[in-house]
Amino acid sequence: MKHMNADALRERALFYFDLAKEEQSRGKGGSSLLHCAQAVQAALELYISSQGREVPDTFAISSLFEAVKDRPELYSVFERQRRYFDIMDDAYYGCRQFPSVYAREDVEGALSAAAAVLEIALTAGGSPRQRAAR
Repeated sequence: MKHMNADALRERALFYFDLAKEEQSRGKGGSSLLHCAQAVQAALELYISSQGREVPDTFAISSLFEAVKDRPELYSVFERQRRYFDIMDDAYYGCRQFPSVYAREDVEGALSAAAAVLEIALTAGGSPRQRAAR
């Protein structure tokens, strides 16, 4: 199993989510979506590893969600807001070679979807100390 540091993943998820909000406030939709994707990736990796599962060796958000398909509290967010996660993946993979222009509504929707994932994943993931105390 790939070793994942819970505290580092939590910090990374929150850091990238803050960057996403900052970039959105500056009108930089593509950068905001890139950082949304990074925040969601880190949050999902934290959630998956905290459940004692192997983290898929991928950055594709849809593949990371497949690893939690049996966790309705999290997977239902993906099902309801898949469009925004697909947009995040597009921004993540396209940012280096094929940057796109994204509608403000898409960026705002992605931020909302990312916030929902972080709320569930970071709460459920907990730090090793928090999980030991449960």
